[in-house]
Amino acid sequence: MLRRPLGSLILLCAVLAVTYFFSKPMPPALKSGEPEVPLAEQIRTGEAAPPAMTDATKAKLATSHGFQALVSYTDNGFEPARVSIKQGETVRFTNNSSHDVWIASDGTNVQIYPRTKAVCGSSDLDSCAPFPPMDFWEFTFNTSGEWHVVNNLDKAKGGVVMIE
Repeated sequence: MLRRPLGSLILLCAVLAVTYFFSKPMPPALKSGEPEVPLAEQIRTGEAAPPAMTDATKAKLATSHGFQALVSYTDNGFEPARVSIKQGETVRFTNNSSHDVWIASDGTNVQIYPRTKAVCGSSDLDSCAPFPPMDFWEFTFNTSGEWHVVNNLDKAKGGVVMIE
C-alpha cells in the first residue's frame, strides 16, 4: 500500500530536479580546442569587471618610478617576446593571463642574470613569488646583455630582454 505513494513522491522529486537543472541559465560552452578568454580581455571588452586593487598592488604603485618597456604575460606567453631597453631602464611585467606568473631569469643554455644582492633565487631578476592575473612586477636592468626570462610556473614560455 505504501509503495505507490512513495514511488509517486520519488518520481515527482526526480521530475522537479530535472526541471530545475534544465531551467538554470548555462554558461556558453567552449568549442573544442577554443582557448579560455583571459581575464584581461574580458575586462577590455566589458564582459568582466576589473578586480579590486589590493594593498600589495597599491604598495607596488607607490614605490614605482615608472617603466620604459611593458611586457605582458598572456596565456600564449610573453608579448612582446623580445624587447630592447637601455641599461638602467625598467621593464614592467604585467600578468594578463588566466594563471599566476613567476618571472625569473632563465639560465638554460644561456648566462643567467647576475645576482648582486641576497634576495631570492639565483638571480636578481626574480619576482621571488607568483603574482596573480591583473597584477604586475617591475625590474630595473642594470647589467647590459641579452637576458632570457621565463615564467617559473611554465618554463616552456620565455622571452628576451636586450640591454644596450
